[in-house]
Amino acid sequence: MARRGLTVLEEAEARIVFADGILYHRVHIVENAGWTNALPQVHGRFAGDPPPIADNAIALGHHIYFPRQLHTSAESLAANELGDLAWLIHELAHVWQAERIGARYLVQALWNHLNSKGRVYDFGGEPAIVAAIEAGQNLAAFSIEQQAEIAREYCIRRRLGMDTHAWEPLVTAFRAR
Repeated sequence: MARRGLTVLEEAEARIVFADGILYHRVHIVENAGWTNALPQVHGRFAGDPPPIADNAIALGHHIYFPRQLHTSAESLAANELGDLAWLIHELAHVWQAERIGARYLVQALWNHLNSKGRVYDFGGEPAIVAAIEAGQNLAAFSIEQQAEIAREYCIRRRLGMDTHAWEPLVTAFRAR
């Protein structure tokens, strides 16, 4: 397992979402940590669910563990291969959460996974964001995993040149230090 900091490009992309909201110099990426895929498989066995089809990453404080090498090069992004960048942004949202509420984010994330009935990441899309804002709610109205998905989806929308106006009031919370 190789450990590294964020690349210049990864940090630049993260700053679009988080600005100075994360202590980037403390973030460590660990790639090829195969154990991260074992956890959802074990959970699936106990819950009677089919084995997961996607890779699983885990953020523990400022350390993010991925089961394989990320493809976040300039060439990947130029080709709109955004999956790994968006995945990294999702995990960086957990770093942001850890910086604010400590290890409670991990407990809340585990609780979300255990009680989600397979919908842990479903925040309802842009209609739910608009409804939350209209109701006077902020990012805290969404679960830990939903917050991370909001960051991920915002990243993708920005990279693809899609309208992100409705998302800005929630994403602004990620940018506060």
